[in-house]
Amino acid sequence: MKKAYLRRFKKTRLGLFGALALSTLASGCSSDGDNGPTSPEAEEFVLARAVVSVNGDAVNGQTLPLGHGEGGSTRFEAEMTSNGQQEPQATVWMEYDRPRRHGHRRHDGRVKLYDDGTHGDRVAGDGLFCLEDFQGDYGCHSANAGTGEYHYEFYGTHHDGQESNHMTVTVTIIDD
Repeated sequence: MKKAYLRRFKKTRLGLFGALALSTLASGCSSDGDNGPTSPEAEEFVLARAVVSVNGDAVNGQTLPLGHGEGGSTRFEAEMTSNGQQEPQATVWMEYDRPRRHGHRRHDGRVKLYDDGTHGDRVAGDGLFCLEDFQGDYGCHSANAGTGEYHYEFYGTHHDGQESNHMTVTVTIIDD
């Protein structure tokens, strides 16, 4: 009888220990994505800012008259950081929606911003990614621009495949 009791005790003890261990492991292995790595080595890849400017003036969130900045350019700029430092080893994208005539929107596409001293980027490798649009292909500065809301969504991808947060800049063009 004593042997049977010991066997049952050992099984119960191992069963409780196993359940406790599984419960502890399960609670630490959440898959909801809310808890990221917390170690100091964890890399924080962030789109720190996004700016749309027409002829050198930031127009984020503004309402502008049709033809504002005609003959100039629209400049798109984004700053990428990693652990608080500028991150030049990223790829930065801007997706844009422009209005058609009569206020209907369409998804126009995606363009790459550069940190290589070209395409309107002033200093290569500084973590500031730019694209300057002189022709009015993506921007809101030309006389041919449609009236309505222009949406520019910026984000980056890290060389390890990590994607940054997204920032959307809206500019509204009205017919004066």
